[in-house]
Amino acid sequence: MISIDRFTTVKMYDKEGNLRKRINNDYKSPYSISSYKDKLIVMDYGVPKIQIISKEGRALFNFGKRGIALGEFTVPRSVSTDKFGNIYITEKLTHRVQIFDQNGKYLTSFGKKGDKKEFFNEPEGIIITDDFEIFVLDRGNNRVQIFKIVNS
Repeated sequence: MISIDRFTTVKMYDKEGNLRKRINNDYKSPYSISSYKDKLIVMDYGVPKIQIISKEGRALFNFGKRGIALGEFTVPRSVSTDKFGNIYITEKLTHRVQIFDQNGKYLTSFGKKGDKKEFFNEPEGIIITDDFEIFVLDRGNNRVQIFKIVNS
């Protein structure tokens, strides 16, 4: 189990709930965390950036900067990864989900402000299943939207 506390520390626990390790890597406001293989993906909304760290706590690299252009972040709210290591980030103010590869390269995005299907109003949480279903908590519209990734 992994948690993030208000003192900008990522804490790792074992199965019994005992603290195993504290990871401090120059976070300002860590808010959401995901993992892929032997890496942790920490979303820091205060900077904003995504920091990739080893499970031992060593900073590997980070990406992201403040802005509204594709590949930039306004107020990122949640991070998740799919089984290929792609990184999905929900953004509150631009009402979109952005997708990056495991090296931080921008791939694509979807969503915009609204209450119709495939539109968001302050998307927050996101989870991607092994079957490539994407569940997005669309907070402002009081719903969870479900998407399916398909090859084209």
